[in-house]
This record gives sequence, C-alpha cells and structure tokens, in this order.
Amino acid sequence: MKQRINLKLIKYFFVTLVLGSGLAYGNDGLLPLNEEEFKAFFPHANPVFSYEGLEKAAAKYPLFLHEGTEEQNKRELIAFLANVSHETTGGWPTAPGGPFAWGLCFAEEVGCKGTVCPQYTDPSSEYKPVSGQSYHGRGAMQLSWNYNYGQASQAIFGDPKVLLSNPGLVGTDPILAWETAIWFWMTPQPPKPAAHSVMLSDPTAYKNDLFGETINIINGGIECGQGENPNLLNRVGFYKHFAEIYKLAVPEQLGEYCKNPN
Repeated sequence: MKQRINLKLIKYFFVTLVLGSGLAYGNDGLLPLNEEEFKAFFPHANPVFSYEGLEKAAAKYPLFLHEGTEEQNKRELIAFLANVSHETTGGWPTAPGGPFAWGLCFAEEVGCKGTVCPQYTDPSSEYKPVSGQSYHGRGAMQLSWNYNYGQASQAIFGDPKVLLSNPGLVGTDPILAWETAIWFWMTPQPPKPAAHSVMLSDPTAYKNDLFGETINIINGGIECGQGENPNLLNRVGFYKHFAEIYKLAVPEQLGEYCKNPN
C-alpha cells in the first residue's frame, strides 16, 4: 500500500527553509540572544530545542520580541524563556549548576511518552481527536489537548488535521517544537489576551505584574488563584534567573497577579 504524501507538511518545511535565511525576520533580523548565550542558558537542553530551530520558528513571527522598546523586548524574552523553561524543566533543588540551569530538558511530557494519555482529549471539541493519537504536552510550551493541537495546526499549516493526525511532530521536530510555543505566546487565548500583548501592556493593568498574567494565560486554571505554590514559584525563579543575567530589575510584585488574578 502506498503511503500518502502530506503536501502541506512538505510545503511547511520548504517555506521554513527559505525563511530560515533570516531575510524575512523581525526588525533587524536578529533574536535578542545569540547561539552562544542560548547554549550557556540551557547547558542541558534536549537536542530538539536547538537554537537553529528557534531562529527559524521566530522568523515566521516578525513581532515576536521586536514590537516594543529594547527593555520591553528583553522582558518579553525572559518571560518567554522562564515559562518554557518551567514547562520543560529537568531540574531539582540540588541539581548541578542550580535548578534553573535545567530548562528545555524534556520535549515531551514524561509520564505520557510512548503511550496514549486520554486525559488530554476533549471529544466535544470542533478539533476532533484522531483515534490512537495522544495530545499530551509536547514542545517548548508543552502544547496539550486536541483543541490546541488543532488550532496550532490550522495557524501553521492551514489545516487542523496535520497535527491532529501527527501530534508527535511537536516533540520531535526542532522548528515545530518552538513554533507551537511562539504561536501560543502570540495568539489570544479567549477570554484572555496573548502573552505577547500583555508584555507590552501598562503594568498597572495587571497589578504591576505582567509576568504573572502570562502564567495565568498559560496555565492559570491550575497554577493561579491559589496563593504561592511550587509551579508558580518555579516560574518566578526562572524569571529572576534570567533577569539577573540581563541585569534587569525584578518587579516587587512578581507573581502576585497569578496568586490573585482579577
């Protein structure tokens, strides 16, 4: 039996290859961090999370890390890195180099790798799950649930079925591992805004805690509105870690908006 060729996947990787030259990227064609810095930040990164993959994925979102002032862009960068680091962390309190040196370790949810985790399937969604596929966390933002895979696939490929039928690509393809994360970051999550937009907002709208609202957008139902909790503290710890590297002041209210949103 001949295997059907997925033309949309072929087109995707061709366009990505072209954009990867950097000619179409951003305001100045550069990410706010270079490959040497990236490797220093993530000495234990899974090979799926390559710097090249990040560059090529970011090339498709010209406003990502480029829409605000220099300081706003840096703060957006560290907020993004803090969140994806938490989502993929392999660190522990006494880890060599400290717990915040272990971001980007896992490209796929550890407890679900190699199996089907039905708890991430919503059969009532318009983005219908495909039998035998698992929609657990994958990629830098640990994309989860069939409706998120479907929406990301629609945005990236113009067809929700690509990732609904092949969700494993998000955890194995270096570009998709980053692009799904950037897509989520740049896209409003109704009724919540896009994390990107929040990082460019007036801080007073979020109790002077823009980062706290990004947590609320990403995983607020589990991590926010509960006071201090290990997940919140870990995200805040990663933010402080990157803020120190970039010599940026840390807001006194960091994490407060997540503790008590609205």
